[in-house]
Amino acid sequence: LGTPLFAICARRAGIVDLPGSLKIHSVVTPLIGGAGLLAGLGIGLVSLIGPRDWPPFLIAIALGAVTIWILGLVDDVMPLKPLSRLSVQLAVAVSLVTVEVSIQTFQSIWISIPLTVLCLVGTANAVNLIDGMDGLASGTSAMAVLGLMMAGFWLHNWPVITLSAILLACLLGFLP
Repeated sequence: LGTPLFAICARRAGIVDLPGSLKIHSVVTPLIGGAGLLAGLGIGLVSLIGPRDWPPFLIAIALGAVTIWILGLVDDVMPLKPLSRLSVQLAVAVSLVTVEVSIQTFQSIWISIPLTVLCLVGTANAVNLIDGMDGLASGTSAMAVLGLMMAGFWLHNWPVITLSAILLACLLGFLP
């Protein structure tokens, strides 16, 4: 629900992408639609968990999401060098691993930690690459989150299920 509101704000603030020969869109496109997605995620989390008593891993995920969104916003308004983006993404991924947000399929931390960092940074970049077409990033992400939610059901992991359900709802609301 927040995406149209943020799109209006982006148009009024001039935070838009203009059509061009190398662009897919043929009309002026707002660049801060992700703010609506992030706001929906925050509202969903606060509604389910409350404003207090968040476990450390959830605080880290929320701060990481905000940091990556700010990175994307800055990059949209003033394109950043790839090494700058990668540095912030790595810092966010490492901070998540320090609060035990990791792929726990492997018993060895020498496999799970680098694999987690690689997956987080790789996913952030993959979504950024496909973010140029309306609905492509949100639709693809929704399918991936649905798979994550199904894995959560299979593993009886309620935090994964809950976060996935909230994020899935936000992503579906973002579709054109």
